[in-house]
Amino acid sequence: MVHGGARADRGAFAEYARADSDLVWLVPDSVSLREAAGVTATLATAAQSLFHILDLPYPVQSSADLSDASAQSNWILIYGGSSSVGLFAIQLAKFAGLKVVTVCSPKNFELVKQHGADAVVDYRDSQVAIQAIRKATSSSLTVAFDCIGEGDSPIICIEAITGEGERRIVSVTPPSDTATQLAAKSRVKLNRVMAFTLFGLPVPLGLDITVPANPRDRAFFVKLNQHIPVLFRNFGLKVNPITDMEGGLDGIPAGFELMKDGKVSASKLVYKVADV
Repeated sequence: MVHGGARADRGAFAEYARADSDLVWLVPDSVSLREAAGVTATLATAAQSLFHILDLPYPVQSSADLSDASAQSNWILIYGGSSSVGLFAIQLAKFAGLKVVTVCSPKNFELVKQHGADAVVDYRDSQVAIQAIRKATSSSLTVAFDCIGEGDSPIICIEAITGEGERRIVSVTPPSDTATQLAAKSRVKLNRVMAFTLFGLPVPLGLDITVPANPRDRAFFVKLNQHIPVLFRNFGLKVNPITDMEGGLDGIPAGFELMKDGKVSASKLVYKVADV
């Protein structure tokens, strides 16, 4: 993974990409290069959210090591389970012994179930969704990961959390004022994930705002890259569905237009830059 667009020497839209040697992972034989292209940024965001920010238990050495007790214990809500980040988050949460309730479009219900979701909820009616989540989790929910971070998703996540103990949410976007106020009233702690901090470098956000370098984030990312082959080999991690795109580098703007128009769902767009 590279932070494209941030540094002149580290772009991703090129035949050759420059990356730090400890921030890459060995692609196992079971994964093609085109499949691997859709893994790192999304898997890293999911892992950073669950295990680094929410501090959930990191997966053990293999799925066979999960006890029945741990698998039947705590719930996590993953909003946007059919997104590229969400599909990995579902799997990682299951590998860690959690039960997963996820929110997505009905057309993707089977997809998220195939990736391990225990309960699936339609997002289209927020109040119905909140009640369905509470029912599925017996009102025990204390943690959520919002992979969408817009529309009704922050409110649904906050209001679905009614369990005892520390209540926490991590989101891919900063919270709105409305979400911040509701979270304070509901005793829910809001966190934001920003995968770019995993490089251990300052992250410029514009307007003279820069997120300081975080060596702890980089150390986590180094260990994650070492562990990714284990997730495939020992846990049976599934890659995201991908859509092969035409046109190489010149075709990439068309892919951005599809994404901007909301025409990409439950799939990663992958371009073949050159024959290798």
